[in-house]
Amino acid sequence: MLLLFLFKRLQTIINSVSEKISSKNSYQSMKSIPIILIFLLYSALSTAKPVIELRTPPKVKHGQYVKELLTMAYADIGYSINHVVVPGVREIPMAVKSELGGVLARDEIIEVSNPSLIKVEVPLFSYDLLLLVNSKQCGQCAEKYLASIAYPRGGKIYENYAKTLPETVQRVGINGVQSILQMLEKGRVDSVVLADISISDQSTLSNYIKTRKIETRYDYHYLAPTNLHLKQPLEHALKKIVESGRLDKLKEKYKIN
Repeated sequence: MLLLFLFKRLQTIINSVSEKISSKNSYQSMKSIPIILIFLLYSALSTAKPVIELRTPPKVKHGQYVKELLTMAYADIGYSINHVVVPGVREIPMAVKSELGGVLARDEIIEVSNPSLIKVEVPLFSYDLLLLVNSKQCGQCAEKYLASIAYPRGGKIYENYAKTLPETVQRVGINGVQSILQMLEKGRVDSVVLADISISDQSTLSNYIKTRKIETRYDYHYLAPTNLHLKQPLEHALKKIVESGRLDKLKEKYKIN
């Protein structure tokens, strides 16, 4: 990608001086072309920013918040970001293979299965893990009295919580947050476990749906194994963003708690 950037830059500069060259004596112009090209190459190399490739974030407020925050942090260490369209499920495997420069923002639970990824030790944002219960089904719905629980299929955080419940609780992995909430509303399951940031508007839930906070967790930026050298600079940049108040302004802009 850097070579392509340099080529385009050279092409732009060459086009901008082509008229000047053509207006001179052709022989003198031919003699001067190698010198001009060397100068242009040196100029492009000396001014080009290194580029890191990351997945294009989803068009939700947390995705756009992370995009702007990382753009700010990378710019502070002299890098620019090239966002590429990659399915979310492919992001981690590609980062592990260094086909992407890193992972936008994930919970540290990914380290269990992907120990080669490098965590930038400054959290980007926090979120709450919630237990939502249908009080029509189970009254106060103490965990030991739950008959069933649903959660997003493949979500390790949710699966780990479900494992802490009594063996008698039926566990159901479902695709799609709205489908999970509909099952709860209709009484097909007693409870669901979700991240608060995955629920677009809790005020739309029926009044018999009760919510309990299980714990607060954090998302971090992760680097590909080949980008270990960026860990400390990025941590320093993110801490400066926090200390300067820029992070609070960014959270206010995107209404991030």
